[in-house]
Formats: sequence, C-alpha cells, structure tokens
Amino acid sequence: MTDLTAPLYPPSPTDVPADFTRPKARYSGLVVAMVVSILLFITLYLMLLAAAAGLVYLTITLHFERYGVWSALFHLGCVVGSVMLVVFLLKSLFQPSPPPADDRVELTAEDQPALFEFVSRLCAEAGADRPKHIYLTSEVNAAVFYDSTARSLFWPTRKNLLIGLGLVNGLTISQFKAVLAHEFGHFAQRSMRLGSYVHTVSRMIHGMVYTRDKWDEMLARWRTLDIRVSAAAWLMTGLIWVVRKLLELAYQGIHLVHASLSREMEFQADRVAVRLAGSDAMCDVLYQLGPASEALGSATQQLGVALEHGLATDDVFYHQSRYLEQHLATQPAPAAPAAGEPRRRFRPDEVNIVAMYASHPADYLREEQAQRVFVPGPSDDRSPWLLFNRPEALRQAVTQTMYPAFAPGTAPELRPAAEVEDFLASERAEMEYPAHYAGTYDGRLLTPVDPADVAGIADQTALPPGTLAEVRASLYGPELQERSTAHTARLADLEKLELFAQKLTKDPSFVVAGVSYPAAQAQEVAARLQQENEYHNAWLAEFDRQVLALHWAMLANQPTLRSAWLERFELHYRILLALREVHEVGSSMAQTIAEINQLNQFTESQAAGFTSRFEQNRVRFMLALEQAKKVPLLPLTHLTGFATLADFALQSHTLPGIAQLQGDWLDAFFSSYNLVEGRLRRIYFKNLGVLLRLQEDVAATYQPAAVQAA
Repeated sequence: MTDLTAPLYPPSPTDVPADFTRPKARYSGLVVAMVVSILLFITLYLMLLAAAAGLVYLTITLHFERYGVWSALFHLGCVVGSVMLVVFLLKSLFQPSPPPADDRVELTAEDQPALFEFVSRLCAEAGADRPKHIYLTSEVNAAVFYDSTARSLFWPTRKNLLIGLGLVNGLTISQFKAVLAHEFGHFAQRSMRLGSYVHTVSRMIHGMVYTRDKWDEMLARWRTLDIRVSAAAWLMTGLIWVVRKLLELAYQGIHLVHASLSREMEFQADRVAVRLAGSDAMCDVLYQLGPASEALGSATQQLGVALEHGLATDDVFYHQSRYLEQHLATQPAPAAPAAGEPRRRFRPDEVNIVAMYASHPADYLREEQAQRVFVPGPSDDRSPWLLFNRPEALRQAVTQTMYPAFAPGTAPELRPAAEVEDFLASERAEMEYPAHYAGTYDGRLLTPVDPADVAGIADQTALPPGTLAEVRASLYGPELQERSTAHTARLADLEKLELFAQKLTKDPSFVVAGVSYPAAQAQEVAARLQQENEYHNAWLAEFDRQVLALHWAMLANQPTLRSAWLERFELHYRILLALREVHEVGSSMAQTIAEINQLNQFTESQAAGFTSRFEQNRVRFMLALEQAKKVPLLPLTHLTGFATLADFALQSHTLPGIAQLQGDWLDAFFSSYNLVEGRLRRIYFKNLGVLLRLQEDVAATYQPAAVQAA
C-alpha cells in the first residue's frame, strides 16, 4: 500500500552500472553526420546564391551585336529573370516565423514550489540544467524546446520544459518522474542544439521548394505573354525546377540524418529515465501513452458536441479520467512473462515499417532497450497531481485554452464537468448498441432501401426456417460474431499488406490467418482478401435485407409499432442518402486535390478545369443540403428545435461562395464539409440507435409465429 505521507520525490535506483548512460558510438557518429549535413547545405546554398548573383552580372553586361525591339525585350527579360532568381533564394530568409502557441500556461516557482523542487532535484540527478521556463498544455506529452529566435542559433540559450496535463492525468508519480527524467536526458544532450539549425534550414528549404506565393504567380503570369516576351520566363521556369529539385534532395537528406539522430537521442534519453526511475517505470509510461491519448481524444471529440449545445466544461481532464478508466477496464492485461524474463507490454509488429523519417523508435524497441540491463526501481502509485498547488485551478486554466476564440459576448459559460458529462452520457446512450449486434452497426452505413419498397423487399427476401423469434436469434447469433471478428482481422491484414505495396517495409515475409507467405506474394494475398471483403459486404447487404424482412414480418400484427417504425425508417433512409451524397462530394474533392498535388506547375487551362470541378462539387454539396430541407426531423435526444435535416446540418453556418483555386477557399469549403458531414453522421447514428431499439421492442412484444423454410 502506498504511503500517502511519504516524500513526493521517489528514490532513484541504486544498483546502476556507472557507464549506463554513456553515449553509444552510433550516437556520436550521427552527431558528426548531422553537422556535416548542415555544413553541406550551407555550402550548396551559398554556391547557388553566388551563381545567381553571377548570372545577374552576366545578363547585365551581356551585349548583342544588333539590337531590335524584341532582342532588347529578351535582354531585359534575362536581367529581370536573373534578379528574380536571387529574390527566390533570399526570400525564405525573411519569411515570418509562425506565431508562438497561445495554448500554454506558464508556471512559476512561487506558485508551484513542490513541482519546482521536484524538477530541481531531478535535474541535479540527471546532470542537466534547470529549465528556463515551465509551461503547461493539455496534451498527452512532455517536451523540450528552445525559444525560436535568430539569437538562439548563435548564442547558448536555456531550454524550456513543456508538461502536458493530459499526460499527468494518466500517470503515477513514479511514471511522471520517468517522463521528466527522459526530458532532462534531452536537456543534457548538446546535440539538441542541432535541432534548432535543422528547424531553421527546413523552414528555408520548405519555403523555396514547396511553397507557392506571389513570386510564383508573377512568373506564371509572365509565361502567358507573347513568346517573344516570355521566352526568358520559360528559361527561368526550367532553371527554378532544377534548383528546387536540388534543394528537395538536400531537404530529404537532412531529414533522413536528423531522424536517425533523433531516434538515437530518444534511446539515450530513455537510458537516463531508466537510471533515475527504473526499467518498469519507463516501460509503463510507454504503455500508458496510448490509452491516455485515446481517452483525451474521446473527451475533446465529445466536448465538441456539447459545445454545439452551448455547454463548455470547466475541466477536460475530468472527462479524460472517466474514459481512461473505461478503456483500462476493457483492455486485456499484458501477457505474464516467462520464468526469469522481464514483463513485456509490447511485441514486435509482424511487419516492421521502414520509418526513415520517424523521430521516435518503435515502442517495443524502446522497451527492449530499457530492459536489456534491467534496473529495478521503487514504485509510487500516488498521483502526480499532488505535486501541483491548486490543481483544480490549473486544470480549468488549461481547459480554457482548448476552446476556440469566441466573439465578445458569445462565449459559453463554463459548466461543472460532472454536469457536462451527464449530458454526454445521455448523448452516448442513444448510440450504444447491444452486444449481440457484434459491432455490425458500429460506424457502418446500412444498405439503402427506399421505404416505399420495404413491403416488396420483405416479401422477396428468404429467411431461415423456424419461428420469427428463432430466426432473429439465428441472425444475431454465432455466425454474425464470427464474421465480424474475421472482417476485423481481414482489415488489419489488408492494412499490413499495404505497407508492402507502398514499399514501406523490407520484411521478407508476412503472416495472414496463421500462414506465412513470402513478401513477393503480398499483392496476390491482398487481392484475395479484397475479394473476401467484397463477399462480406455482399453478405452484409443480404443480412440487412433479412433483418428488415424479419422485423417487417414481426410488425404485421402491431400497427402502432409498425407506423412508428416506418416513420423512423423513412428518416433513416433520407439521412443515409444525404450522407452518401456528401461522402461522394468529399471523395471527388480529395481526388481533384490529389491530381493537383501531383503537378509541380499547371497551365491556366488546367487551373480552369480544376476550378470547374471544385464548383461542380460545391453545387452538388449545396443541392444535397437543399434536398435535406425537405426532410422533417423526428424527436432525438438533444436535437429539439430543428424542423428539418438541413436546419440541423447547417444551423447558423454560412457556406462558401463560388469556387476558387485558392487555399482560403478550400479551407472554407472543407470547414463547411467537415461540419455538415460530422453532424449528418451524428444524427444518422442517433436515429439508427432509436430504430434499433424500436426493433428490440418489436421482438420483445412479438407473439411467435411459424415461418416455412425457403
């Protein structure tokens, strides 16, 4: 049992090898490689800049034997083009830095003495400088960062510590110590300085290679002029393409080396955490990150629904704790270790991703390293909230940073978290389905059936033999569970095989349904699984029709229930049509954007074609909402006050105007799309829940009758 009066700083392990945290040779080698990569880029950049300046001088001093109007214009174009090349290379140096995050709450030693004492003792043990500032955010994360200023690239600056309360809320004090020890392991790494240089270099290259701005628009307009005037622009376009390709290769090379170094830095920081908190605490943190992140994600998603009803919580972490408890209660515990083996929380993936640009190693590799030399450490299961003075006020302050900025006088009043959670619980209740459905209705759009055709389809659909009650037990019986389980496994296998198709793994083999296959057969096996998926979808379509026919038959002698069911089914069908149409618009927009992204540059004719396709999708989107105005709503929890489906889907939102091939228009369109699609999904599954409960009522009140075998 944990002693609640014990000091808040858990003791560190004592039996740790003296060289446990000594950097490995690979780490030192990657530091050298990173320095060389940065120096090579600087050399390349200066060479390009010198060549561009030389080109300006060459074009200015160039003389033709004879000058006419067109030759003079061509000469002038060459001068302007060479100057534009210099501007192209220099403009990224002067691009404004992104504004600092405004979702941080800074702590002071005066307000949080226990936390700062904890941090000071840990820094002393880790051999790291104390942080310049400590900030809180809502994230399930902890991080080290520098102040992003030009001065920080040339003069040493102290690092800052970022603590996510979403992480604090899911850990014990021992695990919290391991997290901070890991971060202070980064504090002690002099190679962290290289990250600032890499960040600056990356911003420069990204701006030149991937950003299209007024400079590109000017060059594009120049190319549309008479060829005798635009010849220099076309030459400049080819030259810029070559320069961008060179810089893109440099960008990829720098990030490849930096990603490798970052992974080694993570291993090195993990060793510091193990030395100061023990192997189990470090591994427990890695294991807890997933559930804590999932719980906070669920909380923020559901609180978005509450916000649409004018409800804002005063403590998002209250909701995270509730969902984290539910998640851990249903999650199977890690398998017991073999005799003499350490407890393992992760296992190697069957297919390992070639994560060239990943900054963190896989969790199972980090666990493997943390247990290679097992370091036992004391366990303190108390909450790290004990380290914070007035934690309720901090939780509320950080919660407020998660909400969007509201116009003056429109911000909702913060309500007690328990009150908001009651609202969310009643919202979820409408969309929670019985276990015997085996997840068949979770997140799935049912096969569309026009209510006018229900009677005919019911008559034409063959049901298994037996009483209707027996048929229902059969439809929702073991076969449904087996098929659902197999489908879930098949989707996971297809996701795994996609790694081979995208060349993201170099594994020589893979396992599907207990059978090992060589990597060369990945495409063949994926095709077979896709075909099985098609069979499953066809089976689901027939299953939906059988369920419909079954309950229609059960309703034959229940006119009141049949009327209520048919009315609810009509709404279900209309929402389904609207949602499918919106999804098709989204797919078409995504396909068009993918085509645009594949083009480095495009002509005015192509731009007009893309704009026309955007406009067609916008009109189609608006027509779907016009149709939704004809769909009256039935009572649903929390959705009173909306007369039609369109009233609920749009509310006070304004749709974007005529399509434009601009980022601002696309942002506005997808903001509308995501809002409408999310609301349609919400009302679809709420209404489906009511429909399914009606069918449960039908089954409960049905008087058995025999059905002949087909």
